[in-house]
Amino acid sequence: MTWRNGAIGLAMAGCLVFLGDAAVFRTGLYFLIEEPDTAASVFEREMRLELARRHDGRKQILIVGDSRAQCIRPRIAEEGLKQRETAFANVAVLGSSVRSWYYLLRELDPEANRYNAVVIGVDSFDDNNHSFRGESTAEVEMPVASLHVKDLFDYPWTYQRPAYRRDAFLECLLKGSAYKRDFMEFLSSPLDRMTRAVKSREHYGPFMWDYVGADWSMAGLEVDWAARKVKFPDAADAPTRDIMQDQVEHYDVPDDPAKTVFRREWLGRIARHYRGSRTILVFVRLLSTPIPPPAELQRTPLHGMLRDLPATQSNVLLLDEHLFDRLQHPEFFRDYTHLNAMGATEASKIFADQVPLILARAAGVN
Repeated sequence: MTWRNGAIGLAMAGCLVFLGDAAVFRTGLYFLIEEPDTAASVFEREMRLELARRHDGRKQILIVGDSRAQCIRPRIAEEGLKQRETAFANVAVLGSSVRSWYYLLRELDPEANRYNAVVIGVDSFDDNNHSFRGESTAEVEMPVASLHVKDLFDYPWTYQRPAYRRDAFLECLLKGSAYKRDFMEFLSSPLDRMTRAVKSREHYGPFMWDYVGADWSMAGLEVDWAARKVKFPDAADAPTRDIMQDQVEHYDVPDDPAKTVFRREWLGRIARHYRGSRTILVFVRLLSTPIPPPAELQRTPLHGMLRDLPATQSNVLLLDEHLFDRLQHPEFFRDYTHLNAMGATEASKIFADQVPLILARAAGVN
């Protein structure tokens, strides 16, 4: 009987821990005091803001991606349309990967019917190396707000390293495991944390609606590709200089097959989520650098699964991959990869011109 009583007690304790964790972390309660700038909180903030956004009778277009996708500004895009029958929302998450986009879309649009179009910004329609930097703690923790217990059987096993699998497993079961460092930091200065959390919740949405981008540029940036030397403008900060110098010196790094597998897996999951939906899934190639290698130095394209997707899934549309090419100049960038205010304004207007095509295709999806 002793072992049976012990087993029952252990099971009850486990249930209490799970219920306590669920009460705090599965209800959004912890979000009220969460540090605004962690990987998990940035993801959750975008998710909750979009879930709370009121959908009116207008057609809905959602923009998804990493920080570069923020160059498509909803306010400017709406103002660029002659008819105000379309609403835009941008849930691009800083530092995110296509794996996080899948879980974000699954949470925002579980039935794949909330939007007329979902627009996903990618580096390329080919499967060469892209911006995903590899597995990390931030990558594991980022989508925790969208994970469910049933993800125990899938999410952890999408990681290669055992330590990340373990962390991902715990996050599916006990979400609080992803916030342990954040909670310790909260305890060190709770009043300051609560103040910053409140300000973030109150001001982030209006700020992002009006935000366009930085007012400086990389004008004056020059590259000698033969010597692999970069001349930087004064506006370039230390991280920008380091990253761009590395890009020039190592532009010919071989493609990583693991990254190709990763990209195909998660873009494929997103496509399957919207298969059979009346939502049109739009892929747009974003600019990723103000200094692309000259044509003779560019790597041979590795044919990407995106190029084949429209032939097998009628609600997939690839926009012209050269759509933003005229903006690929230093004066439109603020750093090594992000457009500045002038670049984002132009990119938003260029994208707005594509909306009639997107909606026409959406109307024709069976």
